Amino acid sequence: MLHLRGDSCPEAALLRAYERTGTDVFLLDTATGDGALGSTGQPLDAAAAAALADRLTRPFLLAGGLDAANAPAYARLTAHPRFLGVDVDSAARGPSGRLEGERARAVRAAWTAPAVTACGPAGRG
Repeated sequence: MLHLRGDSCPEAALLRAYERTGTDVFLLDTATGDGALGSTGQPLDAAAAAALADRLTRPFLLAGGLDAANAPAYARLTAHPRFLGVDVDSAARGPSGRLEGERARAVRAAWTAPAVTACGPAGRG
């Protein structure tokens, strides 16, 4: 897992070491200013994530505050040749914390829409 705090990634210096030791896929996620990780709902900075993705030689997934409404902001990443998909667990959950079909369907529709995957399915044309 690679964390982005704004436009910096604390693990960036370790990318090649992770790859040499067998990392198959990276998950790009947000770290909050206070160091909180996972399920924070804080949006992943799309420009910073794109810059980091360009440095990777392995596929990646996106996480970090992704939902149906902000999918178009990540079009550059979904068109990236190493993009595999998204983790949208929080966006698919309702106020009770339980998964809700309607919310999950909305997220799926938004993240597979032509505006998001302009280069074909999963950004591959």
